[in-house]
Amino acid sequence: MRARFYDRISFREIASEVLVGPFHFTRAFAQEAGLTPGRFLTSIRLFEAKRMLLTTSMTVSERRPGR
Repeated sequence: MRARFYDRISFREIASEVLVGPFHFTRAFAQEAGLTPGRFLTSIRLFEAKRMLLTTSMTVSERRPGR
């Protein structure tokens, strides 16, 4: 999720990559990380947005180049 935070990520897709079902993935992820995969992804996206606003000349309304 950290490497592809800017993509539309399906938890079903991630679950299949780690060879488990989406329900099991969500439950196991939440037990280990302390938050759901959706909240985890949102926190990554917010962190990256903040980092980009602080370290680039981009504005809130601009999109990343090539995205």
